[in-house]
Amino acid sequence: MSNLDQSSFINEQRHLHELLAKGAITQEEFEERKQKLLNEVKESARAEIHNVPSESSLNEKREVSFLLYLGILFLPIIFVWYLLRKGHSTPARIIGFVYFSVTFPFLFFCMFMLIYIMLISNGSFGEFVLFTFAYLGLFLQWIFG
Repeated sequence: MSNLDQSSFINEQRHLHELLAKGAITQEEFEERKQKLLNEVKESARAEIHNVPSESSLNEKREVSFLLYLGILFLPIIFVWYLLRKGHSTPARIIGFVYFSVTFPFLFFCMFMLIYIMLISNGSFGEFVLFTFAYLGLFLQWIFG
């Protein structure tokens, strides 16, 4: 609570006590107004504690940095989620998640194929390379067909 709020709270409280002492308000009215004043102070303090952002900070635009772009390009499964931070535009999010949804099945397929090739090559590096290029060629032929 700022100094101005504290002084106005104290002044209002004094004013309520004076009204009660003069008999201008009843004890029930005093309690009611005191509770209302305390609730206003609590709400003011709660807003300050939570540091409610201003309208200008909510409308800030955030550009996709070069490093984030590279991260999304090479490791979309990790970096595309950074587009969900406040300030990134909806088109940037759509492009990022479409790219992720297109590349994810391909990456999953590649991982599956590398594991399969490792199993059938029996630990021989030469066979591993041979099978890798063979499956890569088949996959590219299937894609571009």
